[in-house]
Amino acid sequence: MHYVILFVDSKKLTETIKEIKKQHFVKKVEISQTPTLAVDFSELNQNVEEEG
Repeated sequence: MHYVILFVDSKKLTETIKEIKKQHFVKKVEISQTPTLAVDFSELNQNVEEEG
């Protein structure tokens, strides 16, 4: 399987997706869920320290 991870300025996202989808070799375009994921792991670190 061949794939690519492409970082794009959010202002150009819609335009870029349209252009990428036009390519004959592109089967699927997905937008990362990274901006919606929680990235605060401080509580997890505290739990690990208490257990360890």
